Amino acid sequence: MKTDCIALGPNPTEEPLATELLGDQHCPSDTTGELIRYRTMLRERFPVPEGANAKFAIKTFDHDFGPYREVCAVFDEDCELSQGWAYFVESHLPAKWDETDVLVFTFRPAQK
Repeated sequence: MKTDCIALGPNPTEEPLATELLGDQHCPSDTTGELIRYRTMLRERFPVPEGANAKFAIKTFDHDFGPYREVCAVFDEDCELSQGWAYFVESHLPAKWDETDVLVFTFRPAQK
């Protein structure tokens, strides 16, 4: 199995980070709580289809200005179902924290 991941950001696409709202001096640089909340939101919004080898994970990435973390869709790139689910999630990310609709991925095998 060969895994790949798609970075989905640290929070909903149109929401500011806690550090942006409160400033670094008032907000710890450790954003674990915000990342866990976002991962939980994504798990509830995008259930992994039965038979897919995929999950949401918090990953750390290196950058010239220091490491940063994002929630990622981790999937088996050899599995069409897992891959389709991950790209479905990426194209339907929530913009705001209050978006709670559950979006179920419906798998349609590629036509040959």
